[in-house]
This record gives sequence, C-alpha cells and structure tokens, in this order.
Amino acid sequence: MDRFESTITISVRIEGEKIMRDNGQPLPKLSVPTYGDLVIPSIFLKDVEDKIKFREKEKKKVFTKEKELFFEMNPNYFSNNKNNDAHLINIKKKHFVNVILKEDLYLTARYQKKAKFDPCKSYIPCINKDADSLNHAYTLISQEYESKRRSHTGNVFNNGYYIDKDDFIMLEKKREELFNY
Repeated sequence: MDRFESTITISVRIEGEKIMRDNGQPLPKLSVPTYGDLVIPSIFLKDVEDKIKFREKEKKKVFTKEKELFFEMNPNYFSNNKNNDAHLINIKKKHFVNVILKEDLYLTARYQKKAKFDPCKSYIPCINKDADSLNHAYTLISQEYESKRRSHTGNVFNNGYYIDKDDFIMLEKKREELFNY
C-alpha cells in the first residue's frame, strides 16, 4: 500500500504567505482571504485523535434491493440502432434507461469528503446485463446507447435518477439529503 494513498481534505482559509510549494518556492500572489482545500496524506497528522477522526467512515443505506434507478442518456451520441430506442424511457425530452438494484445500495463518506456509492450489483433489463456498481452500469449503458461518445464514463450522481412521488430526482439530491451537503 502506498503510504500517501490515504489522504485527508481540510477546508482552509489562507490569510498570509507562510505556505510554500514543495519545491521551496512561494505561492503565487493570492487574494486575502483565499479559500480552498488542503489535501494531505493522513500519515502527516501528528495527533492520534485527528487521525481517528479523519479516517472515520459513515455508511448510510440509500435504497433497498429491487429499487429501480434511471440513467439519462444524451441523444446527441446515439447511433442509428432503432432496436435500442424502443427501450428508452422518454420524459420531458430526456432519455432514460432503467437499472434494477440486486442488492441494497449504500453511500459511504469519510470526514470532510463527499460520500461515494459502495459497489452494488445491478441488472440492466434493456441490454440483459449485470453490473458490479452503478458506475459500471452507466458505462455499459453508455457503450450500448451512446456509441458515438469517445468515453463512456460519467458522474452517476448527476446522470442517475430515482422516482419519488412521480418525479425524477437526481441521485446527487439524495446524497445531499443524507449527508447534509
């Protein structure tokens, strides 16, 4: 394991010029105050209590097994395969493909870092494939439907949705709700 693999992120306000770059050179001139994130390997924390606090993880259940989620696809990247179009769900000029969770879905957050989805097996009915995570499902769907794209990755929090009271709600909203971002 790389000793720098585990990092912590600390929100900071810089008001002086005491911070230097790792090569000894000063930082460029910054507005006062300047806000940002300091990302450091956790091995450099001196206080044991801080090490514990920054390594703590919080895990929350998001959805239960068999919940149906939806990924938005961009029609600008669609191929001319009309067979695939029959499986698209069209709502308000947006195109969605459904995914069914085969396990409960969890979000895990570390201190001061945004929560990430844990791996969760799912099934994609329209292409009859299983996926090991939501990111994997999105990639498989994009490869099938958005064949004109160069890359088939995407942010599942911004491209993924669930239905609540007949509304499509972005997965990012659920993350914000559960972790008060």
